Amino acid sequence: MEKQAVSESNASLETMTNPNQRKSNEDSHSVFGLFPRANLWRHKKLSGVVLDICVILLWLAIWHVGRIVEYTEHASVWFPAAGFTLSCFLVVGLRAFLPIMVASVVITLWNGHHYGLALTNNELVWGGLLFGLAHMLPYFVGASILGYLLRKPEVTTPQLIVSFLVVCCLSSLVATQLVIGSLVLTDQMPLSDVKHAMLPFWIGDMAGVVVLTPLFTGLLIHICTGAKVDLLAFSNCVFSAPRNFLKKVAVSSSNQCNTLFNLVRRC
Repeated sequence: MEKQAVSESNASLETMTNPNQRKSNEDSHSVFGLFPRANLWRHKKLSGVVLDICVILLWLAIWHVGRIVEYTEHASVWFPAAGFTLSCFLVVGLRAFLPIMVASVVITLWNGHHYGLALTNNELVWGGLLFGLAHMLPYFVGASILGYLLRKPEVTTPQLIVSFLVVCCLSSLVATQLVIGSLVLTDQMPLSDVKHAMLPFWIGDMAGVVVLTPLFTGLLIHICTGAKVDLLAFSNCVFSAPRNFLKKVAVSSSNQCNTLFNLVRRC
């Protein structure tokens, strides 16, 4: 027993005095020898004004991601900002209203100058306010319904998934109609384009909501203080590591994307 204690003491002393051995031990508990594993997923969660600013910047960045597959004005193959808006209302609640409204006005001003619309800045700000209301109202109602179902323990996982798909489809449909109406009302879209823009606009919003809401919701839960929902209702295990968490979300998004594709194909 004494020999074992002496050997352990010698090994510990050797590790302390040998910088190469000490560095090797530290690297074994780090990622690429740069960041400690314990600190990779643990961080100070956001709240208050910092959270509001983060929501604004993320919304604007995600909106521009949707422009990558934009094939005409106001129409894209998908609209990821819709999924982020629904996630914000799910996780943050009504507090997300002001930052998303600010982002809506900013992006409307940018659109007006980018597409060369014959509108003044005041008219664009008014258009941004209408766009923000039209965009947020359906997703706030949808998030309220989903949040209510998520907090009910008697609702099963299949019921939650079906409810999620139905709420996403209906919310995106109502949002499409309201947003297009606001664009026409503020002279950002001619009335003659409504007939051709309605279906692709709805499909883009629906794709962004159905596919990306689970991902954005999971990420917001991990960075925001006082999240109003969690995703444990969709899984029997707790995400103990970033890799497992992202794997679960990726599988869920892939399954929902296949479901959306089948629905569109049948239509």
